[in-house]
Parts: sequence; C-alpha cells; structure tokens
Amino acid sequence: RTAAIDSGVANLASVLSALAELGARPEVVREARELAGASHIVLPGVGAFGPAADSLRRRGFDAALRDAAAAETPILGICLGMQLLGEASQEAPGERGVGLYPGT
Repeated sequence: RTAAIDSGVANLASVLSALAELGARPEVVREARELAGASHIVLPGVGAFGPAADSLRRRGFDAALRDAAAAETPILGICLGMQLLGEASQEAPGERGVGLYPGT
C-alpha cells in the first residue's frame, strides 16, 4: 500500500491525481502511525520549510519517516517534501528536517 502524507502544506489533490494516472491508488494518511505497513511513502509539500518541518515534528512524522527509511521503505519527497527529508534548510536556519540525507 502506498501512503501519501497529508502534511497540510501540499497540493495533495494534484499529487494524488498524478499517482492515479500512473496506476497507483495511494492512501492518504494524516497520522504518523498510519505509515506502518506502507510499501511506499510519498511526502508532497508546498510552502515554507520552517512551518512544514515543525508540523511534521509535532505530528510525529519525522520519527515515523526515519523508521520507514531504516526499514528500507521507498520514500518519495516532492518539492518541499524532498527538502524536508534533509537535515536542514537555508530558508529556515535552526529548523531541523527529518534528516534522511545530510546537508541543507
């Protein structure tokens, strides 16, 4: 099952439409615990790094994404979603990303 994270800062409808065009039927998840058992994860995003990173942390998605990566679950970050998977952003000094790859 493919999980598409509703981060609250994404054009989720466009991402879901594109995935459907490719034959995928992603399940929209709004809580970190819903990522358990996903075969693939999509993290879309539009907006500012700071508020988005804070939202992911407050909702527990940062730890859930690190757990999924450790289990070798494929994760696709789109636009801001890809930035959030890194350690940090020059856009929001001091804000931490998920930390799946080094750098800003």
